Amino acid sequence: MPDNAASYEGLVDEIVYWDSDQSENFSAIYNNGNPADLSFYSPTHWWRMGDAENGNGSTIADQGSGGNNLTINGATFSKDTPYNNSSLKFNGIDNYLDTGSNFSDTFNKDFSI
Repeated sequence: MPDNAASYEGLVDEIVYWDSDQSENFSAIYNNGNPADLSFYSPTHWWRMGDAENGNGSTIADQGSGGNNLTINGATFSKDTPYNNSSLKFNGIDNYLDTGSNFSDTFNKDFSI
């Protein structure tokens, strides 16, 4: 695992990143626990943890406008998710997602996640 990374044990379903404040859309986005289709909110990055890949493969497609796919390192697909097709299971030791080298400038400004 990269030196600057933190470990996490558990499931991750979706990660969404906007380069703008989404506070006013919070209720609509989370939709009482059943996430809405977020394409309407124009996310910069939207990783659905296997939904677009049908729970297969070694990458997670960025369905936002940023086009930054993630490479899976050790994490495995799981069907243990209440609303979507799949999630990723992390072991808390050495599983991680690689964002690639061209992604570091993304978090050098205010953002919502």
